[in-house]
Amino acid sequence: MDITPIRATWSYDAAGDGVLFQDSQVRLGQVSDVTSQTLFLGERPPSRDFRFGWWYAGFGQDGRGTMDMVLGVREANFLPIPPGSACTSIPYRFVSASGVDAPCGKFHYWSLHSGGANFAFCDGSVRFLRYEADSVLQALATRAGGEVVEIP
Repeated sequence: MDITPIRATWSYDAAGDGVLFQDSQVRLGQVSDVTSQTLFLGERPPSRDFRFGWWYAGFGQDGRGTMDMVLGVREANFLPIPPGSACTSIPYRFVSASGVDAPCGKFHYWSLHSGGANFAFCDGSVRFLRYEADSVLQALATRAGGEVVEIP
């Protein structure tokens, strides 16, 4: 049984251009991009220390839920960065985290599945996206950006 929590999506931190984000009141009718090409939820295991990655926590790294109930497809690290840390402040991409012990895996979508992660779309479908889809993930995360993309 897979118990990996899922995250709401947006294109980048605080953009509010996705469907689910803190205090969101977006209705399906406000998704003007094609619903079959608009991300609703994505997969990412919780952090190894279980500090981040839970819907019920909601506070996240910045008080707005980032890295808990919401996660941008280009999330940045706003936590204090200790000297020598591998987790810089750059926006993270949709890549394999190399397991639950990966120190920066909490900042991006990934899964324990080989080659990609599952995402739910606004049309109700769930699709496995390979890591090669990183190039279009930001466009898929907006609800009204007008982007038309081909998912690899």
